[in-house]
Amino acid sequence: MKYTVEKFQELSQRQRVDVVALELLKFLQIAGGISTKKESEKYFAENSKVIPAEWINKYFNGKHGPYRRWDFDINFAIKNCSLAGYLTYNRHEIRLTELGKGTNLATLDVERDITSKSDKYWEAKKEENKQQKLREPTTPNSNTVEEDTTENDIDIASDRWKAQIREILLNLTPYDFEFFSRILLKKMGVLSDGKLGVQKSNDGGIDGFGYIMSDDFRTTRVALQAKRYTENKVGSKDIQAFKGAVVNHNAEYGIFITTSTFSSDARKAAVTGGGNPITLIDIDKIIELIEKYQMGLVPVNTFVVDETYYYFKDSTKNENPL
Repeated sequence: MKYTVEKFQELSQRQRVDVVALELLKFLQIAGGISTKKESEKYFAENSKVIPAEWINKYFNGKHGPYRRWDFDINFAIKNCSLAGYLTYNRHEIRLTELGKGTNLATLDVERDITSKSDKYWEAKKEENKQQKLREPTTPNSNTVEEDTTENDIDIASDRWKAQIREILLNLTPYDFEFFSRILLKKMGVLSDGKLGVQKSNDGGIDGFGYIMSDDFRTTRVALQAKRYTENKVGSKDIQAFKGAVVNHNAEYGIFITTSTFSSDARKAAVTGGGNPITLIDIDKIIELIEKYQMGLVPVNTFVVDETYYYFKDSTKNENPL
């Protein structure tokens, strides 16, 4: 049964996490036992018969800025499945264990076999977080970023700035997004000609034009198309039209950037049929590139205390370290 976004939101978080956990295990079994969180999210948005795509992309206002409840759902699902022994994970990949590979998911009781087994862990984390706050109270003027221990444990904090970037990009005017896209291409090594596609007037179906020089001093012409969409996916017609513009401007290939995603037909059209190939950059890839090139990001450093460092057993018998 595919939930509507309204019905999915009505579920408790525990119920949503159970649903996502089962779908995650199904996807990993299909994917050969190994994938990433981003790949699983894309699969759910495009193919899930249970999770509504609208929920994955739905934002809520929070004290730290806009956020997705989906991030909590998927991260808790990953952690719970890991605690129950069905998968292992790190920031780069999610991998099924032998238990995860061999489980018949048709008979799996997620609440009994996965979620209930993680309850003790989360209760301990909740108590640990409570004690930590009692030991280290924060003040309104403190520079400390307040986070729940559970968020810190499953890396939700890193998703906050990504949600904020999404919000900023979606609220740009179409012209400002084109300007941003040209800056991004410059970071990627594309030297803009400063003329084609820069004016607000019609520039023949492109929003930028530039050159890339390879290590063997070969120059490649690149055309840019930028679409700031809030809901609609970029379709194959958009790609075909851009392909025509790429040919008209004698470019070797094109780069299509959007704040949305690309339909499966659009992805196919980008590399097949007539015309030169098109490189597709969707909102997730934009955020990856923003992180890679540190565009408008200010790193925040923190420390974790190793208490064993300060445990001086029978220190009176030790030599003076100074």
